[in-house]
Amino acid sequence: MVQDIVCGMEVDETDSRAIMKEFAGQRFYFCSVECKLLFSRDPLLYISQSVETGEMTKDIVCGMEMGRQQTFSSLKYHGRWYYFCSESCTREFQRNPQRYLGQ
Repeated sequence: MVQDIVCGMEVDETDSRAIMKEFAGQRFYFCSVECKLLFSRDPLLYISQSVETGEMTKDIVCGMEMGRQQTFSSLKYHGRWYYFCSESCTREFQRNPQRYLGQ
């Protein structure tokens, strides 16, 4: 079982009727066509490669893991916060965010 990234319902990915969409090299499963459509309209509302766990975060550009207090900067993009370890990573993301967000 996997979780629908839109509504949180569990979905059996092995079911032949499962609704699936590939995005940024990953497969996402949905409980309904409506959830898939919501996701398709703006996947970045539901996906954040700025992986945050507790007080740790990951720079989406270079992959460095750091504590939130150690971040150089943060940016809000499409409703999500992204954290960066340096000025160069911040600028690189600003130049081409789609490169790092898988579009």
